[in-house]
Amino acid sequence: MDEQKEQDPNFESSGRYTYYLKSKKQIILNNFLGGIAWGIGTFIGLGVIAAIIGYVFKQVDVAAALANWLAKIVYDTLQQIPPTK
Repeated sequence: MDEQKEQDPNFESSGRYTYYLKSKKQIILNNFLGGIAWGIGTFIGLGVIAAIIGYVFKQVDVAAALANWLAKIVYDTLQQIPPTK
């Protein structure tokens, strides 16, 4: 490893990880592509999780329970408002 350090100024070692950096253009391109892949993976993962949650809510009929709960809150709130003339 020491021989490689002496031969190439672009060699960088960090703990147990060793990076061989060829050029700044390649670093930027790799990081850009990594960011794009991260974004697409996040988007797909969120879609899968949302679909699973939606399926579970549909099977359990959570929407009806939430609607009844919100209707009760609205009804109780409207009962506390004094009538206007």
